[in-house]
Amino acid sequence: IKKLIKENPNLESFVAAVQDSGFLGATVKLKKNTIYATFGVGHCVCTGINAAKEPISITYCHCCKGHVIKLLEAAFKKPLRGEVITSCISGSDDCRFAIHLD
Repeated sequence: IKKLIKENPNLESFVAAVQDSGFLGATVKLKKNTIYATFGVGHCVCTGINAAKEPISITYCHCCKGHVIKLLEAAFKKPLRGEVITSCISGSDDCRFAIHLD
C-alpha cells in the first residue's frame, strides 16, 4: 500500500489505484475525506468467524476495521479513525467500513 501511495500522491488517484488492485476489498470509494471499503459481498471473509451459522454481534468486525485502519495509517503516516457500517455476520449483504482521513 505504501507503493500505491508513492505512485499516486493525489488522494483520488490513490483510491482509484487501491480499487484497481483489489487490495482493500471489493470496492473502495472516496467521498469527501472518507474512504469506504466493502468486503465479503455475500459472505464474511474473516477466517476467525466466517463459518458461523447464526448472526453474530458486529463487535467482532472491529478487528477487520482495525486491520484496514492500520494499512491506511502506514500509507498516510498519521492516525486515522474508522467505523463499521455493515457486516455480513450481523445480517447484512456485505461488510462496509468507513475510514476518516481528517
